[in-house]
Amino acid sequence: MRVKYEDRLRKLVGRPVRFFFAGGTQVTGHLAECRPGEGVVELALLRDAEVLSMDGAVLLRSSELPVPAGRLERYEDLH
Repeated sequence: MRVKYEDRLRKLVGRPVRFFFAGGTQVTGHLAECRPGEGVVELALLRDAEVLSMDGAVLLRSSELPVPAGRLERYEDLH
């Protein structure tokens, strides 16, 4: 099942996404790249990213933000 999850994430490259983490933190941005290029995604690179607190306050804005994909609880396509 892990491979299918990774394939779905890679299909979102170039699209706006929202990542959800434990504790309620969210990260939004355009998924620019998944690394490595094949196999289990270890790192997702987001462009025009925002890190949001559990109550929706913007904690950080960044033109480029690497996100450890192994820590994701879930994600959604915002397109």
